[in-house]
Formats: sequence, structure tokens, C-alpha cells
Amino acid sequence: MPGYQIAFASDENYVPHMGCAMASILLHAEDGDAFHFFILDDKISLESRKKLESLREIHDFEISFRSLDVPEILESPFRGHVPVGVYSRLSIPTLLPEVDRLIYMDSDMIATTSLRELWETDLEGKAMGVVPDIRDPVSFPFMPSALPKFLGRNDVYFNAGMMLLDLTKIRRNQVFQKAIQWYAEHVAEAPLWDQDSLNVVCRDDIKILPYRWNIQTYGRLEQRISRMRDACEAFYQTQCSLEGIIHYIGPHKPWHYAYFAPAGRFYLETRACTPWQDMEIPIPPLKMRIRLGWRANRLNRGVRILREKLRRFSLRQALRRSPWNARWKAFGKKWKCRILGRPERFPYVPAVEYGLASGGNAPALTVSLTTYPARIPLVIRTLDTLLRQTKKPNRIVLWLAEEQFPDRERELPPELLSRIPLGVSLRWCENLRSYTKLLPSLREYPNDILVTADDDIYYPEMWLEILWESYLRDPESVHCHRARQILWKKNGQPRPYQDWPNLRKGSEASHSLLPLGVGGVLYPPRVLAEEVFRRDLWERWAPHADDLWFWAMETLQGTTVRVASGAIRTLWEQLPNNPDSLFMRNQFQNDVQFENLLRLFPQLTERVRQSRP
Repeated sequence: MPGYQIAFASDENYVPHMGCAMASILLHAEDGDAFHFFILDDKISLESRKKLESLREIHDFEISFRSLDVPEILESPFRGHVPVGVYSRLSIPTLLPEVDRLIYMDSDMIATTSLRELWETDLEGKAMGVVPDIRDPVSFPFMPSALPKFLGRNDVYFNAGMMLLDLTKIRRNQVFQKAIQWYAEHVAEAPLWDQDSLNVVCRDDIKILPYRWNIQTYGRLEQRISRMRDACEAFYQTQCSLEGIIHYIGPHKPWHYAYFAPAGRFYLETRACTPWQDMEIPIPPLKMRIRLGWRANRLNRGVRILREKLRRFSLRQALRRSPWNARWKAFGKKWKCRILGRPERFPYVPAVEYGLASGGNAPALTVSLTTYPARIPLVIRTLDTLLRQTKKPNRIVLWLAEEQFPDRERELPPELLSRIPLGVSLRWCENLRSYTKLLPSLREYPNDILVTADDDIYYPEMWLEILWESYLRDPESVHCHRARQILWKKNGQPRPYQDWPNLRKGSEASHSLLPLGVGGVLYPPRVLAEEVFRRDLWERWAPHADDLWFWAMETLQGTTVRVASGAIRTLWEQLPNNPDSLFMRNQFQNDVQFENLLRLFPQLTERVRQSRP
């Protein structure tokens, strides 16, 4: 098959990152793939060129360097400091006259799969294949722009970081020359330079490609996706798998001091295979670290909660209960490893030599969890952490809804199926949403000790052993790593859920503690009331609050809750601030669902108010 023609643009400073992009493509090459890289060269040194050519150790390829010092670029109308990629994209037809079909990629990209499918895409007569930009100024005005007056409401605003180009048609129609001319006439109305001009000129001559070919990840990507989730559901599903081409958009990159997007690990893993594996991330001055730390503490969410609290409490109380308080103190310790490019603070190791207990637990110890299609890539790693626990369970059961996987095992990736010989049991059931992690196991294993886990958490090796030891000291209580203490107002009404303090250290058994499923919860046999299976009740009164429903069933049965001694305070989430998580969706709905349960079961109120943690 003909070689893939791929173009990058870089100056001397960006060569290590462009080299990582090239290495990621070569690492995922298939048999028979041939590559010809065109480097649009802005004064790259001879030493850097030799390092780029040394990547042939991964997979053979051809490489050509083309100078950007041509009259068309030197006389361009672009103003101020414009990145070299801006010049290079609009100069491709001139710089590469012998190429008819080309993949252009920005240097801040990483491929996580083979590009064969992308290269063989039929453009259906269009000049270029592109992917929509998450910062669409027409439908989603994330940034100030005058483009809406040039683009229609139904026009797609695409990201120019990755383009599959039909250069024959582009030269014939002088597409890029028209883009240069448009920009010269509308300099003040196009803040994104050539990308804006290409969107206006080519709006009727583009083919929309799947989102996987330009997965735009950002330090605060979760908030962005949540704002456009309804319109771009496919984008969100792609972001969960991260299979395709990852594009690190925005001013913060994974080689910077503070980069918090989960996709940053792909860049670090790829760089370890390149001549730049020992490149260090410079530590900025203290003033800059403090500013970045403030951002890391989720300023937007903190301001919103603070405003809400100021309506009811004094400023001092609001600051004390705001999410900044504890997180600010732990900033240095919490982010140091990720910031400096060192291994994650929870070392993920695929489960190969670990497994389950052959016996010895009485009653049997069962770990139960569930997931859905978009989170399959995440649950694989969670299962690995469960398989390498120091305290071995008798079984690990992953419940999957039949309606979400119509073809059952045929829809599951080989990585997940490979965990079955290690001890993971796949079971099929009806779709009970978040309740699936416990209710089917309660029916199937009524005499077992059940431990629930979330599907997007790395659980440390001592996680299950701490719960087990807590159970041995108090076999009649429910045990957990995290809980909230239920508080009441003077008038007898419960305080808002957001005001319930988090408990992450050992406590006495109490009815006033709400165990949180994210940290894991251990349920001894027969500690839940029989009404726990009443689907007609929980679907009506607590459809999205499984933690509250299970707490109500514990309290009805007279079972207390205890935070385990030595509980793990910090858990590593694979998708921090995931907009699809129950916490993000329910943080202002839990109050309603809690009051529903109090009205449904009046005896709960008296038991909780009389109990002390």
C-alpha cells in the first residue's frame, strides 16, 4: 500500500513534542505500513534532526524537511506573534507540490491507535476531512469571536489541528489562498488566525470525521463537555475511551508544570520511548505554583458553593466549609508527582500474577461492581487494582446490563475478557442503573459479605484488608472508607446535603453516618431491610441516590455504620470531576431524595437524631 503522507510543523522548542507525536504513530503502525513525514522546518537544529531520524528504531520511515522561508509566508498579513503552525497550514500546497493526499497534525497530538482507517477515509469529493472543535463560537460561545456573523447556525466549526487534505482539489480551487485573503481583510475578527479563516472559506467543502480523530483534551475538559453533552454525545463517549488521536488544546500541555487532564499520561508514556525521555519539566516560581494550585482547587465550583453558603452562614463559616480549605493544604503533596511528570501517586500495575482467595473467608467475601459501555476502558484498570489486593476476595463480580450489551461477550474488548481467567466473573442482569452494583449480588449471594466498588477508581492494595479488619472488630455494622455525617437544624429539619461533613477516619458506629459508595462499602449478611428490593419505591423516591437508599435500608434494619480505622483518605479517580458521575449530577438533588425517604419511612428521623457518631 502507498505510504502515509503526514506533515508536522515545528520550531526548535517544539521538536521534542513533535517527536513524541511521530513516535506515537510509529508505535501503533500495522504490518505493511509505510510513512513519509514532512517536517515544515522553522530553523530546526542539526542535532534535533538526528534525534528525529533516530525514531526509525521504532518503525522505518522517510522524512523530509521543508523550509518555511518562502516569500508567500514572509509577506503574509498575520499580525503579532503567530505560531509557526499558522503559517505552515496555509502554505502546505506551496511547500509540498508533489503530494496529493496528506494528513496534517499539530505537534501537540498523540496517536493511540493505527492511522490506517483515517488515511483510507473517503472524502466524497470534499477538500478536507476535519473534526468539530469543542470551542465552537457559533453554537457554544466559549470565547469572544465575531465568526457567528460569517458562519450560519448550522455550519460546523472545525478544529484545524488535524486535517485530512485533498491537495489536488485545494490547489485547483485555490482554497488556502482564499483563506489568506479573507484573513487579511478580517484580521480583528479572527482570534484563532488561520483556523477561523479556513472555517469561513471551507464551510461547504468539508467532510466531518469521527471525533476520535481529534480528541481535544483540556485541563478543564470535563466542564466543557458537560455544557455540550446533549449536542455532542459521541464526543463524550470518545473522550472516555481516548482511542484515536489526542489533541492537547489550550495553553496548558502535559509537558507543563500543572496539567490535570487524564489524557496527559499518554504523552508521558510515549515520551519514554523517545530520545527526550530524560527531559525535565521546569518548576515555575512559587507565585506561579500558588496560582496554578488555586486553579487545581476547582475555583469555579468553589465560587458557586461559596455564594450559596453565604446566603445562610457567615463568611468565616463559608470559607471553612468551602472545597478550598482542605485541598489547599494538600496541594503540594497531592499534585507533586503528576506535576513533575513522575509516576502517578497511585502506581497502576496490570493484574497478571494476582488473583482470588481459594478459601479461608467465612462467610465468603464478594466484591461487586457494575459499569456501562462508555466506561469499559476504565473498569478494566479498576478490576486490576481489585485483583491485586492484599486481602483476597473469594470472587469479583462485574454486573452488566443485557440491554446495554445486546451481543453480550462479543461486544466486550479482549482486555476485559482477559481478566476472566484471573478471577473476574461477568454476570448479566437487568438494567438497574447505579443500583446494579449491589442488588443483583444481594439476590445471588445472600449469605456472603458483599463489598461494593466504583468502576472508575484505582483502589490501593490495602483497601479491602482495612474493610475486612474493621468487619472482624464489629461484625454487625456496615463498614466504609468514606462517609458523611447527617446534620440537623434546630427546627428539626435536615441540613442541606452539601453541609454534611466528610469523615475519612475511624469513627464509632452510628445511624447518622451515610456511607459513600465511591470509597467502597462492606455489607455483612442480612444487614439490609427486606424493602431493599422494592424497585417501585426506589425508582420513585430515590432514582439516582443508591447511597441514600441503602443507608435507609440499613437504618430500618437497625444496622449502624462505621468508618474503618485506618481508612484510606485519598483515592485516585480515573476521571476527576467526571460530569457523568452521580456526584456531579446529584449534588443539588440529594436533598430532595433524602427528604423523600424521611417521609416514606418516618422512623428514620428519630433513629438518626438520637444517634451520635
